[in-house]
Amino acid sequence: MSSDFLKEKSKESGRKKEHFLRIIHIKKKAVVTKIEKLTAEFNQSLQNNAHIHQLVQHSLTILIETNGVKKSLALTTKQKLVINQKPPNTHDVYLRGQDDEIQSILLGSKSLKKAVENKEIELKASFRHILLLDSIFLLNRRR
Repeated sequence: MSSDFLKEKSKESGRKKEHFLRIIHIKKKAVVTKIEKLTAEFNQSLQNNAHIHQLVQHSLTILIETNGVKKSLALTTKQKLVINQKPPNTHDVYLRGQDDEIQSILLGSKSLKKAVENKEIELKASFRHILLLDSIFLLNRRR
């Protein structure tokens, strides 16, 4: 084989890899946008239902992971939901699952406990935090 042929094959392989990486970047960006939209929607709903904040006695940090993208939320006692771009080292709740499952839980159309029982999501939290979040999500749902 000639060296020109090998160089051409190498260039072609490099272009395919670059194209593949570009597709992955676009898909990951779409997932991030969906998570950001979801958390913004959840936050707006929380602001409309200010009475729910009475349930929050201490700040609570939630790490949500979907499709390899992590997003950190902090429910604070000051009636705010803080959305962190960079996940913290520690968190009170870890929630992982598919976009649709996370969306249905955050928007209150599905119970957090039921989703865990059906193994639709992975949840790591104290029992107290699970009950609190399940209550917040269900009370905050769209009507």
